[in-house]
Amino acid sequence: MRIGINLRGDLAKLSVQELSDRIDLLFAERADASNSISDLMSIGNKTLYQSGWGLPFGRGLIHASLIYKMTGFFYGGSHKRSLGRLYVIDYELKDLIDECRRRT
Repeated sequence: MRIGINLRGDLAKLSVQELSDRIDLLFAERADASNSISDLMSIGNKTLYQSGWGLPFGRGLIHASLIYKMTGFFYGGSHKRSLGRLYVIDYELKDLIDECRRRT
């Protein structure tokens, strides 16, 4: 179980099929986002991010979509493109997987 304040009540309202569809969609979107980001565009942060050294503290204490977007912006730019978008997608996926684990 993760430590922190969970503000993701929206995930508890989703059905199992909706969770599965959302996970599939985010994995496809993550692959597209990861392939579109070059190391030069993100000034070397992509390599740090992929190795796990870029964000050593993980999701933080507050688990909410808005917090992920704000943190992603400060870390890697816009949450709509670039490394910031990859950050948001990864932590959205982690929240969805945590919700699946909570249900089982």
